[in-house]
Amino acid sequence: MITPRSRLYRLLAFATITVGSMSYTLIHIFEEVKPFDWLMLAVEVLVLGLIAYEVVVARRERRAKRKREALLAERLSWLSGIVEEGEQLRRTTPHGGPSVSDEQRWQWVKSVDLWTQQTTDLLAEKCPKSAIAFGLVKPTATPEAIVYPPNHLGAPFQVVGNTRVSYLHLVARLGNLTEIMEKVDFYF
Repeated sequence: MITPRSRLYRLLAFATITVGSMSYTLIHIFEEVKPFDWLMLAVEVLVLGLIAYEVVVARRERRAKRKREALLAERLSWLSGIVEEGEQLRRTTPHGGPSVSDEQRWQWVKSVDLWTQQTTDLLAEKCPKSAIAFGLVKPTATPEAIVYPPNHLGAPFQVVGNTRVSYLHLVARLGNLTEIMEKVDFYF
């Protein structure tokens, strides 16, 4: 594998050889000028220009790659925060039992709707493709919305009522965000 340092040493060696050859050609030009000497000088200048071009292009590519990686890392960090907010909503899904009031369910549905709208707006601002992918809700294979509490802290329960659709959309959109994170270089 060629490292940037070894590439630099190689290019310096080529430049030294070319400059040495050019100085030899220049000395001969002033002693005895022949058409071949002018041709050699032109070829050496072209080689030196090619080496300089190669160095400049390589540095620009490395700089662009570093900037792109930094941008993608920043976007992944940002997306991780959004996913964590969504997972927090998922963990606080209201139970279907009588201990949870309709007001609590309604507040949770409003929280999911607000998270969805804020996430859609932020994604649309950063990259419209990701906002479209986030909003895509595929039909679920199972009609039931069963919640399995994390770390087995409670028994699974079924989401009922007005929270069911919001829960299924939340799960689908969290899956979409995970796919966006896996293909972050495609979306951003």
